[in-house]
Amino acid sequence: MNRFFNFRKSLFRINAAFLLLMGGVFMVLDYVGFRMGVGLMGEALHGNVLAVGMQEAHGLAFLFGLTVLVLTVPDMRPSWHLICVGIHVLLGGSNLLYWDGAIEYGIVGPEIVVTSIHGLLVLLHLASYFLVRNEAGSRHQPA
Repeated sequence: MNRFFNFRKSLFRINAAFLLLMGGVFMVLDYVGFRMGVGLMGEALHGNVLAVGMQEAHGLAFLFGLTVLVLTVPDMRPSWHLICVGIHVLLGGSNLLYWDGAIEYGIVGPEIVVTSIHGLLVLLHLASYFLVRNEAGSRHQPA
């Protein structure tokens, strides 16, 4: 069980790193695209006040990553896996709902990668939750 505890802790850390990196980088790129028209979505975002939606989404992804890193990794309560599932269903699901935008702006390749990672994290967190949900000591490292 100790190995699975370590796997879960690593999963939370990888999850946090993914959200911090992608959310942080794209939050900056959204702003630069809006102001200067450069970057992956620069042409579409330049001067477009609707860029606020992308800025907020990526900023929230960054804050979710910070939350997972600061609160989840030390706590390790099984319910955190469900929070992470919700985060990735929201973010990956949004990518799928607005897939036409990825096609229109020529970013299908990066969207496939990012959306696949969201999907993988959903599956890993669901599996982890169902494996530890009823264990009394699942919050703390087993002896």
